[in-house]
Amino acid sequence: VFRWIFDRGVPIYGQNGDFIGYAGSCIDVSERVEAEERYRALQKKEISKLQALIPICASCKNIRDDKGYWQQVEVYITDHSEASFTHGICPVCEAKVLKELE
Repeated sequence: VFRWIFDRGVPIYGQNGDFIGYAGSCIDVSERVEAEERYRALQKKEISKLQALIPICASCKNIRDDKGYWQQVEVYITDHSEASFTHGICPVCEAKVLKELE
């Protein structure tokens, strides 16, 4: 079984300057290295999910899916990622709506 070891130490010298030995420690970091590799692989997979050209309508902002159907942006992104949406209204749109209501 292959293991990853982190080794750290310093040489020890005697009073006359001769090398006596080595003082240090070795720590098994296999689990950490494997977890980091899994994390990098997952990150790479997640990043690649939405790295394609996405055909979007310049007017209504609907997105055309792989089958040629047009969907709302929220539906498309929810179907193709783990993102969720919450809705609010930006200040510019709020001003437009309030102006229309007057």
